[in-house]
Amino acid sequence: MFDDELKGVDGFAKYKSDKKGVKIPSADEVYQPAKNGKNFMLTIDDTIQYYIQDAMQEAYDQFQPVSMTVIAADPNTMEILGMANMPTFDPNIYWETEDYGNFYNHAIRSTYEPGSTFKIVTLASAIQENLFDPGAWYVSGSIRAGGRTHWDIKRDGWGTITYLEGVKRSSNVAFVKLGYEMLGKERLKNYINLFGFSEKTGIDLPGEVLGRMNMERDIDISTVPYGYAVSVTPIQQLAAISAVANGGKLMKPQIIKEKQDPNTGKVEKVQPKVIRQVISPETAKETGKYLEQVVADQDKGTGKYAYIDGYRVAGKTGTAVKGDYSDRSKRIVSFIGYAPVDDPKIAVLVIIDEPNERDIGGGRAAAPVFKKIVSQTLKYWGVPKTDAAKKK
Repeated sequence: MFDDELKGVDGFAKYKSDKKGVKIPSADEVYQPAKNGKNFMLTIDDTIQYYIQDAMQEAYDQFQPVSMTVIAADPNTMEILGMANMPTFDPNIYWETEDYGNFYNHAIRSTYEPGSTFKIVTLASAIQENLFDPGAWYVSGSIRAGGRTHWDIKRDGWGTITYLEGVKRSSNVAFVKLGYEMLGKERLKNYINLFGFSEKTGIDLPGEVLGRMNMERDIDISTVPYGYAVSVTPIQQLAAISAVANGGKLMKPQIIKEKQDPNTGKVEKVQPKVIRQVISPETAKETGKYLEQVVADQDKGTGKYAYIDGYRVAGKTGTAVKGDYSDRSKRIVSFIGYAPVDDPKIAVLVIIDEPNERDIGGGRAAAPVFKKIVSQTLKYWGVPKTDAAKKK
């Protein structure tokens, strides 16, 4: 990506010489010294990068998926702390890699239907519009909307439950009601755009692609609130959850911390860039409070396997069936979240493409990877534990 700035310019000398190669003094001698390339300091923390790859390898060996992707960032600046894909390759002997797909950076070059992790956008939008009442009741199980029937993961539902319980259980019906019935197409689409899903993030890595939204037909619009009929990139997802973590600001992801010019001694620091305010700080805080309960509630919370003793964790699981949905064993499972809730320092997205266990979801497969990475990182940073982080 930055080869032209890194490689510098070779120097050269031009002069006349005799037959023995001895330089002859001449007025048209030309000497140009070499110009060193710039030095780049990345935002990547090699310790966190190690934690990521170590936790990924464990899950990769267990679930033998098609691929895995993990990104970790500081949600306040969107500096990328670590990013990895599996399968991977050794750059020292890359020519021995048989599968070209191993060179693929899924974090920015692949799109996928996010499933329930996308519910964070619907939830935050409904809270911003004062439409979310955690204590209000609705009937779970199924709902007819947009010309089709939408089902919860437990098809007969959990009876009449509150919307807060619906969030904890990742109820599709709750989010159809919030996104399709309450917000409606135009407001929902507006918030999806505000959260950055209709544009590239602009991260300084080559080959970033753009996801897509199917929001023309009611049958599609009604599924968008729970993460279908929409495709996103992992980096877009992480930027969106970071906006909830940092008080409502969508930030540009950064991979470069600073550039140093050894020729002049000049140091150019890359400053965090706010793209826009998406939701209010109050909305962001309230959304985080509910996402924390998804993890802390060990009975109803789908994210309970991401719980870290002594730290307040907010997050959301995701399970999306691939392709035409006919083969329900082909699924992408994920977990996205951040910690600590009251002072977020790290946001992490874990994606596992086609784990080998047929019915496993993001809660059991991806959340433990998140837990291992985040717990090690907070300990490495010396972030103190708190008594407020209790299981519910």
